[in-house]
Amino acid sequence: MAASLRSQMLALRRPIANTSLKFIPHRSLFATLTLDKILAALSSAGLSPVQIPSLADRVLANGRKVFAVLILLKNEEAQIVQFVKHDQLALTSLDSRLPFTLPELESIVPEIASEFFEWQWEVCAPVFTKGILHRELHDAIRIPFVSEEKIGYGGFGDVYCVELDRDQQILDLTEPDDKLRVVRKEFKSTTEGEDDWAKELQNLSLLSELKHPNMVEFLCSYTHRRKHNLLFRLVKHGTMSSLFEMPRPAGFSSDEIILHSLAQLASAICLVHSFTIKRLNLKFIGCHHDLKPKNILFSGQAFILSDFGLSRFRDAAESSKEVFEVGQGHYLAPECEDAENAFQKGLISRPSDIWSFGCIIAEVLTYLCYGPGSVAKFRFARRVKIGVLTTSTFHAGSGKENAGLMTWLKSLEAQEEEIYGKGVSLVRKMLSLEPERRPKIAEVTFELGRIALVAYCKAVEEMFQKLCNATHSIEADMEQRRFRIWRHTFESMLLEETCPYRELDDPMQKLDPLLYCLSKCKNEASSILEHYETALQPLYSPLRVIIDQLHSFLPDSLSRLAASKLESELVQTADIEAVSGMSEEYAANPVAERIRMLLTIKRMSILAFQRESCIRPDLFIKDASQVKVDATKVLGEHSLAELAQVDGSHRRVLVEWISYSPIWEGHVSEEMMARVESITTLLNDPVKPIEQVLHSSGYFHQPHRTAFGVVYELPPSDVALVPRTLATVIQSTMDARHRPPLEDRFTLARQLVKGIIDCHKVGWMHKSISAHNIAFFHHPAAPSATWIRGAHIIGFNHSRPDDPTAFTVGPGTSQFKVYHHPAYASGARFELAFDYYSLGLVLLEIGLWMPLQKIVDGWKFDSLWKLKDMLLLRRVPLLVHAMGKEYHDLVEICLKGHATQHNSSHGEPESTALLTRLGRLPFADTYSVP
Repeated sequence: MAASLRSQMLALRRPIANTSLKFIPHRSLFATLTLDKILAALSSAGLSPVQIPSLADRVLANGRKVFAVLILLKNEEAQIVQFVKHDQLALTSLDSRLPFTLPELESIVPEIASEFFEWQWEVCAPVFTKGILHRELHDAIRIPFVSEEKIGYGGFGDVYCVELDRDQQILDLTEPDDKLRVVRKEFKSTTEGEDDWAKELQNLSLLSELKHPNMVEFLCSYTHRRKHNLLFRLVKHGTMSSLFEMPRPAGFSSDEIILHSLAQLASAICLVHSFTIKRLNLKFIGCHHDLKPKNILFSGQAFILSDFGLSRFRDAAESSKEVFEVGQGHYLAPECEDAENAFQKGLISRPSDIWSFGCIIAEVLTYLCYGPGSVAKFRFARRVKIGVLTTSTFHAGSGKENAGLMTWLKSLEAQEEEIYGKGVSLVRKMLSLEPERRPKIAEVTFELGRIALVAYCKAVEEMFQKLCNATHSIEADMEQRRFRIWRHTFESMLLEETCPYRELDDPMQKLDPLLYCLSKCKNEASSILEHYETALQPLYSPLRVIIDQLHSFLPDSLSRLAASKLESELVQTADIEAVSGMSEEYAANPVAERIRMLLTIKRMSILAFQRESCIRPDLFIKDASQVKVDATKVLGEHSLAELAQVDGSHRRVLVEWISYSPIWEGHVSEEMMARVESITTLLNDPVKPIEQVLHSSGYFHQPHRTAFGVVYELPPSDVALVPRTLATVIQSTMDARHRPPLEDRFTLARQLVKGIIDCHKVGWMHKSISAHNIAFFHHPAAPSATWIRGAHIIGFNHSRPDDPTAFTVGPGTSQFKVYHHPAYASGARFELAFDYYSLGLVLLEIGLWMPLQKIVDGWKFDSLWKLKDMLLLRRVPLLVHAMGKEYHDLVEICLKGHATQHNSSHGEPESTALLTRLGRLPFADTYSVP
């Protein structure tokens, strides 16, 4: 068993790059040395069976590396006892004592001390972890680099790209391929190299607290064989300097992406110039000191700031100025050294970084405009002689402009695209020869973010134009309008000196999410354009959500302003018929609903004023202000109001609201108007075909309610009558002492049945019969027992003619839905019998003198069909005792008269049968059967 296990351990060994040495990966070793294998190896070592379980537990818990060395030494597994014996009862693990010194091993296992000392290095390879704490590694430690390639050098030392063994790191790195590569910066073993390393490690330790995505990610630091090393995350694609010489890579395919990345880079410099480590309560100001394209890396769609070896950070209370050392070359600010005076060193500070960054921006604009190789031409165009030196700096010596630079900038400024004019304007400020006149990095970041926004908006506008031209879609048109209004509003805000984004230490904290949102907007519009021909119906909702997000970046006041502008523009220019072509899914969103509503109001207003072929044009009250609605006095879906008279007086009226929806478009709007006219005309007839209804005197349009108001005359009275509904009367008078007498309740039942029958006679269905739509108007001093005398049926706002082709909108979501017949509530077209069903429920309330809600209180039913059955079984029989057999039969006819759930025929209760039952009720005059 031991030999087999040793073979497995040897098979785990992996070579170290550029050496003949090997190591055993940490995770592989632990995966191999399972409890079963440890028990088997200890058993074959001849140890006492009593010791084996305890030894196996100790090895498994914290001694597998020590045990692995003993396995590699052949048949030395029993020596594990000696290591446990000499652990001094310490709480530390056996493996934590690795690597052992030779003297330690001679005192523990003298027979195999030398062999153990040599083999232990195979299991001691470091496991790299992320952190700022520096490690000193033993000279004999084997660094687990699978491969290593030198990729650069400098005055400090050399730079390597190394591949880590995946089992020897917990750096939280994700790579698309099997290779896990990082960058190793090795410093020279000199006093100067020591200083360079110490400075850079100090800077990286501070900056690593910030975790900025556009700063190179520092992983860890160690010293091995007297050489200091820093490990960084590999930024794959190269430096900005190399980018300038190549065609645009896929990640930088558009101007807006590069400008966005440049603004993000500025955000990183913002932090270098001023940052706070909150958990340490420390605030620093700093200066990079070496900004140049070679120290800016790029990967994907990001520029990454690197090389902080010359950076300096001080307490925020100190100045950032200090004597310039070295670095930058052509990108050096003129105050840093005097080339005309033996290159005497000057002061460098944060404005010096601004100069260097301005140089970089000028070269980026050159690359955007003229493509690969153009930056080299720009460098040549800047050539100038300063003293004895010919150079390509961006100045011509202390206090002197570089004429070649100025000419080049003018050529960029002459380009049509707005980004070049704005970009060059910023560069000119940054390249001021007077350091104190250069903008702060926060201002630079704001301006770069604004330029990136301009570029994104231009790209989005172009994509929208292509989309609208190709699809002729109302959805695309609406989103384009929303985008344009947002853009105008947001860009106007950015131009204001009081713009809140200008006051931020790092404006990209707010602008970055916005720019990403613009990128998503462009990509989504492009995706719709690409797939619309093959899609059954292009989905615009994701695009709408993105534009919603853009609007959310506006302050509330500007957001409301933008919404108002959009509504005004659409109502003035959009076509209601085109809007009706929206997909159901898109039309359900609040913005579309609002626009549809406004357009519908516009159509209704036009129809109301232009309709000349209506039945009774004299009934339309053109001036809605003649009806003064009292918002404090409502009666269900009705309002009390005062109607102005010709003589200047006012009379009290009841207004019944007939609302319309944004989905009612085209011919439906015409039908809606016709229905309002028909209701008003029907109830205005002086003959009064339905005795139990109020007389209508006209109707008017109230756009802000999206409704028409039908005006009803109140019963004549010298005093203001008190309005109540049957629902409120029953609720108020359930106590026997206040309950109306039986004769009044029977009279009320007769009036309601007769009123509904008369309504049907003239070919009209009510559709909303309930205790809430039976109204009474009584004298303020009238006793409660008399309140139900003189009933009026109201609530005709849902009614329609008894015609299969008549306009209808279904049951909707009325709070009185419990009164609807189960078939109607399930979507069936309304029938006469459904009115009788609702009437039956009202008669049940009158008979038991109890609100329907209380009648069914505590019942559990999953459908109105179930409720109907429960009422017929449990409550209708109570009417025999409460109101008599004839009343019971009357209610039963109403509730049972229509076909059941399982029989869909269109039968209905006979009005003759109802009138017959009415004639048999107590306290009643007999109604003749027509």
